[in-house]
Parts: sequence; structure tokens; C-alpha cells
Amino acid sequence: MTKLIVVIDDITARVEREKAERVMREQMNIFRRLQADRNSLEDVFSEISEMMQEITGPATLEPELLRRHVHTIKGNAALFGLETLAELCHRIEDTLRGTGEEEGIAAPDRETLKATWSTALAMRENLTKGTHTDAIHLDQSEYDAFLAELRKGVGTRDLLTTAESWPFEPAAKRLSLVAEQIQGMVTRMKKAPTTVACLPTTLRLPPEKWKGFWSAFVHVVRNTVDHGIETADEQRAAHKPDTAQVKLGLVREGDTVVVSIQDDGKGIDWQVAATRARERGLLSASPKDLQAASFADGLSTRTEVTSTSGRGVGLSVVHRFVKDRGGRIELSLALGSGTEFKFTLPLSMLA
Repeated sequence: MTKLIVVIDDITARVEREKAERVMREQMNIFRRLQADRNSLEDVFSEISEMMQEITGPATLEPELLRRHVHTIKGNAALFGLETLAELCHRIEDTLRGTGEEEGIAAPDRETLKATWSTALAMRENLTKGTHTDAIHLDQSEYDAFLAELRKGVGTRDLLTTAESWPFEPAAKRLSLVAEQIQGMVTRMKKAPTTVACLPTTLRLPPEKWKGFWSAFVHVVRNTVDHGIETADEQRAAHKPDTAQVKLGLVREGDTVVVSIQDDGKGIDWQVAATRARERGLLSASPKDLQAASFADGLSTRTEVTSTSGRGVGLSVVHRFVKDRGGRIELSLALGSGTEFKFTLPLSMLA
């Protein structure tokens, strides 16, 4: 070597510009969510705030709960466009794996987490200041159906039950939001073009009872897109249509409420799942064993950890929510014919 050239480039302005652009992008994401479905956004912010208090508080959480909280915050933040928070949680997850969860989140990361969430709360506060949230909205179809019941002379008790549900969130609106989240993930992960069909429903959901479910359901959505929806090349190789299909449902069945999500992907590779289960000392001899193992902490069929999946945490979160309320989960077991999750909850979830 006879010469050496050293180039020093001041990138301060570029970094500041990129930071400002991200802030503006996140503000717009919050604004769009407020316009589309304010209740769902408020539920997510409330849920994250509760978990943040536990994560950043003086008490040390058990490793399993800490891991679940960080993973759930990451999933919700990503789906609602809070990129900075999602990336920070992903980095913290990597740190926890490297240093040992028993030590908890390092003090600098804890402070950064607090500051990042405070910024998100301030954005929401600025956008909601002076707005009203006590209005009741009815679709024309709901209004027409109620008038028809009145004209038929339907009993007062039934009419009262219908009217009492009006302040609740329409299930159709929530499914529409989930469909939007799926489409966003499909684009980001470069999956095949996907059609998301929402089955018709007239149910309304009490927000306080359902916010925990939707927070946990984020993991199922991410699982469906990452594991269930294939790339365009994979679709062609399997001689499938160019467009992938996902179906969402939320219906009443007798004295239960059933939430379902189904894709037409290659399905779960149960041989791989059985291997992972045995490695973790879990039962794997029967389909029932494998289904139970699928919802265990730390089990994943992914060999690499990505920002979307691979840690084996997400499904255990929704499993715990459903089981705590006396519900049950059904999971399709046929390789090659897609995957369907069905979450059956008690009818009390509607009152």
C-alpha cells in the first residue's frame, strides 16, 4: 500500500432527517388508526401501558412473564405502526436471550423503553385532544334490522339486549382491522398477494372483556402470515392460484363465541413440531400431544429468529388467555391443506 485515503462524512443531518421522518410516519399511523377504529387503538394503548408498568417497575418479573410481555408489546407495536417501539423490543428480546432473562432488562434499555412509550403516548394525546368518544354508531343494516324487529313485535327483553349492545364494538369492524393488519404484514414480508375474507357477523363485543384477547390474537395473525401464507414462487411451485386466501370469522355457536382464522398454506409441519417438542421434553406421541405442545412457551418450528417469529412465545400468550376464561382452542392437523385456529370462548364474553 502506497497511499491511504480517509474520508470523513458528517451524517448528522441525514440521521436527524430520518428520525423526523419516522416520527411523522408513526404519527400518521396513529392518526389512521384513530380514524378507522378508535376503540381498537385505545385498547392496544391501554394493554401496552399495563405491561409497560410491570416491565419497567421496581419489581422483577418472572422470566417467562417478562418474555411474554416484551413479545406481545413488539407484536402490537409493529401491527399498529409504532416502528421504534417494535424494533426496541426486538433488540431487548435478543439481549434477554444473550444475558439471561433472570437478570431482567438492563437499566439503560428500561429507560429507553420508558422514553419511547412516553413519546407514543404523547402522539396519541395530541391527536385525540378535544375529540369525543361517547357517540354510538349504527350501520344502516343494524338500524333496519332493529326497526324490523320492532314492527314484528319482538319481545321487550330481546330488544333491550340488542340496544344494550350498541355501545360495544362491532365484531365486523374488528375483523376488518385484523384483515388490514394481515395485508400490511403480507406486503412487508413479500408474501403472495392475499385475499382476506371476513365472514358476516352482527355481534358486538364489550371492549373491556375483549381487549386482552385482541392483544394476544396479534401473535396468531403474525403466525398465520409468517407460517401460513406462502410466497408467490411457493404458490406456483405447489400449483396453487397466484392469490393466497385467509378467512376470518367471529360467530355465536350455541352458548359459545367462536373466533377463527384459516389460511390455505402448506400447513404445519408436524414432524418438525414433534422433533422440537421432544427436544423440550414435551409429549409428542399423538395429535393431541402435538396440539398442546404447539402452545407451549419456547416451541417454534422456525430454525432462525426473525423480527416476526421464531421465539416460540406468541401462541402461548393467546392460549393462556383462552384457558383462563374456560375456553378451548382447536388447531387443524393436516399437512398441505392449510391451517385453521378456532378459539371457543363462553357466551359471557358478549355481555
